[in-house]
Amino acid sequence: MSTKIQAINQMLASIGQAPVVSLDTANPEISLADSILDTVTRQILGEGWHLNTEIKYPFVPDNDGYIEVPDNVLQISDNKTENSQKYQTVLREGRLYDKINHTFLFPVGQPLLCDVVWFIDFESLPQVFQDYIAQRASRVFAGSVVGSENMFKFNAQDEQLLRANCLAYDTSTSEVNVFGLETGQNFYVSYTPFRTIAR
Repeated sequence: MSTKIQAINQMLASIGQAPVVSLDTANPEISLADSILDTVTRQILGEGWHLNTEIKYPFVPDNDGYIEVPDNVLQISDNKTENSQKYQTVLREGRLYDKINHTFLFPVGQPLLCDVVWFIDFESLPQVFQDYIAQRASRVFAGSVVGSENMFKFNAQDEQLLRANCLAYDTSTSEVNVFGLETGQNFYVSYTPFRTIAR
C-alpha cells in the first residue's frame, strides 16, 4: 500500500523535483500537489466503484426531520426501487431535499434508503486505485507546473493501463453478470426512456 507522501513524491518526480520526507504545505509545490491529489481522488471515486458504493444505505432523519449528508458523501440519491413515486431526492445545502413534496423534511424515525457513493482516504484505497490516482495526479500536476505536451501524452498512456487494472479489480470484486447485477441481486431494472427525456 502507498502513502500520501509516496504519491506526492511521484508527482514531484514527474517534474524532476527531489522527493520530500514530510507534507510541508508551506511549500507552494507540495501544497499544490496535495490539493491536486485530493481533487483527483474525489474525481475518480466520484465515478462510483464497487468499493465505495452502497445500495439501500439507511439515512435517519434527525429530531427535526432533516437528513444531514456527511462530508464524505460524493453522490447520494434515494433508492428508486424502495422509494419510487414517494420521494425524489437531491442534495441541497448539505441536506436531502425531496422534489416531490418540495421539502427538506422527512418522517422522523423512518430511515430513508439511499444509494451512496462514499469518499475514501487515499491511504485506505486498494493499491490499484492508489496507482491510478497517483498517475493521473502526476499528469495533472506536471501539466499545471511544467506544461510539457510530450510528458502529458506519455503519462496519459500509462494512466489508461492503470485505469484498466481498476476496472478489472472492480469487476472481479463486484461479481457482476451480463446484466450488471451483483451477486445476491435478483432483479433487473430495464431502461426507462422517460427518465432521459425528463432531463
